[in-house]
Amino acid sequence: MARPIVVDAGPLMAMVSRKDDHHQAVVSQVTLDLQFAGGSRLASMSDGGVTFINVFEIPADQVDEFVETWRERAKLMRDAPGFRDAKLHRALLPDSRFQLVNVTHYDSKEAWEAAGKNQVFKASTERAAEVATPNAALYDVVVEYP
Repeated sequence: MARPIVVDAGPLMAMVSRKDDHHQAVVSQVTLDLQFAGGSRLASMSDGGVTFINVFEIPADQVDEFVETWRERAKLMRDAPGFRDAKLHRALLPDSRFQLVNVTHYDSKEAWEAAGKNQVFKASTERAAEVATPNAALYDVVVEYP
């Protein structure tokens, strides 16, 4: 049975039925509110791009170190073909279930898959999973408010 994942850093919910061997979630239902604090919105993906969202369960006292390693992984992705942008969001409360939320945009699912094959990136991701539990999936925008 699917268990809901509720992200404390904003109104994002996914029903996750399972994870594959690469810690990628297989999502059966998605609800997204694309407006963030200050009125900013995610870039429109109506041009065929995809959004990769990964919410991390991690003890609050390990977040700072994890953020530093995430910065290094993000630098690896920056030059990958099809990479658009990445933002890592941090929970405001230390007792939030998900301390970090990564939102990354790629031109396509294929670009995201190719970027993830970088061996240095893969090794760093495997080490990160020892500290934080990832809950990741690719998303298409299904609703966007003007």
